[in-house]
Amino acid sequence: MLVQIIHGTGVSLLSTVLVLVLKKKMQLKQMLPLMLLASLGGISGAFLATRLSELTMNIVACIVLIAMFIVMLISKKTGLVSEQHDTEQRDKEQRSTFLAPFFIEIYDGGFGPGSALLNFTYFLKKQFSYVNAAEMTRFMMFGSCMSAFLFYFLYGIVDWGIAIPVTVGSIIGSHIGLKLVPYLKGKWLQVLLPIIFLLLIVQVVTTDLLFS
Repeated sequence: MLVQIIHGTGVSLLSTVLVLVLKKKMQLKQMLPLMLLASLGGISGAFLATRLSELTMNIVACIVLIAMFIVMLISKKTGLVSEQHDTEQRDKEQRSTFLAPFFIEIYDGGFGPGSALLNFTYFLKKQFSYVNAAEMTRFMMFGSCMSAFLFYFLYGIVDWGIAIPVTVGSIIGSHIGLKLVPYLKGKWLQVLLPIIFLLLIVQVVTTDLLFS
């Protein structure tokens, strides 16, 4: 099922990335280094996923999500979301940090649940505005999802019967989100992000219990 989700997410992200580039909200040339890094992380995560059991993957995903849930609770006190516009100098400084995004994309390619939130939270922690954080997350995840899907496709474990409906739903949801992001207030995100992480933890745990 993870492979089908990655495929659907990758295709939907391609459509939103094209929209962002065509509307000149983001410059593809500036994002290429991060996208290449994300692609390397995604394919590395996919390779690891084929070597680990489903139980191990669920445990790792749960640990990561719980850790991020705690981070979000702490960040609610210190303030995480900035509604200010990003400066060119700050963009250059933040894009020089590649280690954390690389590991996030390994998680995305191999485990999946909450990877978009991990990217989003990372950029927020780096003091990007939430609009720019959401846009950069799409570029990063496009790189990791498509490289991971290519690995899984060549590995021969894609179920197109699931992948196609997931892709259609992902495209619709992604474009709805793209329209809603500019209207979200920072204080809402401070409340919503911990709740979403908590729901993802519940989903991973209950899925593991149901299929164990």
